[in-house]
Amino acid sequence: MRKLYLHFLFLFLVISPYTYYSQTATTPLTNSYAVVDNNNNNKMFFGQLSCAGCCGNDDNNTDERVIVTYEALNLTVTQTLLNQLKYSTSSYTDGSTSNPDLLEWNGGIEIGDVVNIYMVYLNNNVNRRSDYGEVTFEDDIYAVGYDWRHTLWFSGTRFSGYTNNNNNGDYPRYSKQSCDSKFKDRWFEPSNEGENATVLSSWTTQNTLYDWFQVTDINGNSQQPGYTGGSPMKKLRLGCNNASKGDFFRIITKSGCSEPTGAGSIGNPQSGCGSFNPSTITNTSSGSGGSGGTATYFWQYSTSSSSGPWTTIGSSNNSTYNPSTISQTTWYRRAHYRCNSSAAVYTSAVEMTVNSTPTASASASSSSICSGQSTTLSATTVSGATYAWRVNGSSTVLSTSSTYSPSPSSSTTYQLTVTKNGCSATNNVTITVGTEITGAGSINGAESQCTSYDPGNIENSLGAQGGSGGTLTYFWEVSTTSNSTGFTTIPNAISSSYNPPPTISQTTWYRRGAYRCSPSSALYTQAVQKTVIGTPNASASASFSSICNGSS
Repeated sequence: MRKLYLHFLFLFLVISPYTYYSQTATTPLTNSYAVVDNNNNNKMFFGQLSCAGCCGNDDNNTDERVIVTYEALNLTVTQTLLNQLKYSTSSYTDGSTSNPDLLEWNGGIEIGDVVNIYMVYLNNNVNRRSDYGEVTFEDDIYAVGYDWRHTLWFSGTRFSGYTNNNNNGDYPRYSKQSCDSKFKDRWFEPSNEGENATVLSSWTTQNTLYDWFQVTDINGNSQQPGYTGGSPMKKLRLGCNNASKGDFFRIITKSGCSEPTGAGSIGNPQSGCGSFNPSTITNTSSGSGGSGGTATYFWQYSTSSSSGPWTTIGSSNNSTYNPSTISQTTWYRRAHYRCNSSAAVYTSAVEMTVNSTPTASASASSSSICSGQSTTLSATTVSGATYAWRVNGSSTVLSTSSTYSPSPSSSTTYQLTVTKNGCSATNNVTITVGTEITGAGSINGAESQCTSYDPGNIENSLGAQGGSGGTLTYFWEVSTTSNSTGFTTIPNAISSSYNPPPTISQTTWYRRGAYRCSPSSALYTQAVQKTVIGTPNASASASFSSICNGSS
């Protein structure tokens, strides 16, 4: 039994005309005289004749097979696409739109259909009228382009068009050729070869005299163009004798594809302060429904709202997405489709919230005080924010009010923390606790007069020294008793110098007091004396008020 099985398997491998691999929309099945080539080579669909567009993709010189290349998958047919499949555009053709229509099976294609588009071509100089290439497609064939205008550029192809009005890209241009008739011979050469030739039954009859092609069902039963019997058309057979011009056919299948019904869901909304780098948006549930095509994701973002407008993110085809750093609130959503991105379904948006960092600004009613005194710390008001006062470096909260009145015994730095929407900012304010002066300084301006006079200025010779913090304060006192007693404070005299008022009529002493924290701790200068000497009494008398001449 084993010998019989092995013999049968060997026989199958020898006689099978097909190249076997997994059939997909991008990889149709082929017999041994055809091959799938989905590479993007230079001038992919040019022929080989130098005057008619050279030099395009062909098979190796040994096998010289018919090639099948997919040009586009899951395109939705629009009027524009339908027109281009019929006669490309004037940039590639002679501008005429009177050429034959596409050949159709089972009703052909119409606007709204989702289609896959392929080029099947023989570009080697070989006769394949007998040893024909056969391609079996995953989906049903509904239309075939055979005219030279049918096999040029269309919007939606994955291959490139020309640039800078050159004859580059992957599709040749009629206006750039030097032998027009040879360029038009991109199509096959049937018995009635010629532009706008009428479709004959001989076109789809295998023979060795003229070029032919067939569209068949899965069992190889050929059906004429216009067939509406309903049997699925799966195969294209190509039997051509090519020289250098190439024999190009465009095959259009309807995609066995339906779009998803569910977009799935995504998660992991986040918030940050100022610019931040969000972590990965997670796949909570995958897209669902639909069939065929290729299940595809892509991502979009909006900085306006959860309803858009949306911008598609390039190279974002996973079920999860890791955003880059953002500086404003941004919404993300995931799209899911199988056939065409224009029919994608979308998840609800995930919001990445960028909260602004609040302003923290601390101030003090007095930033320099003396021990035992207090000062009021104030925060600039931020609507909706909370406040916390701490000694800088400590975690202990001293107050949660926008103001705080401490009485530090030594110089202290306080930290204000302002928090809003989870975002915080800090600001410090330092309160200096002062010490008293150590020296009162000195003054000068002593003077004396005989009678009442207007005393001159008392000048600052040396200001008060030492101490820190608080507020260095001067005041003046006056006495008419002595240089050490009887002093009273002079109102509004707070400068380091003093100009006594006019006029003094008795000796007067002035001194200056100074302090930083408390008047009771003031130190005093030596007093300056303004002396009023007074006018002396003059009194004369004689022992004799009347004498004789010569007497004394």
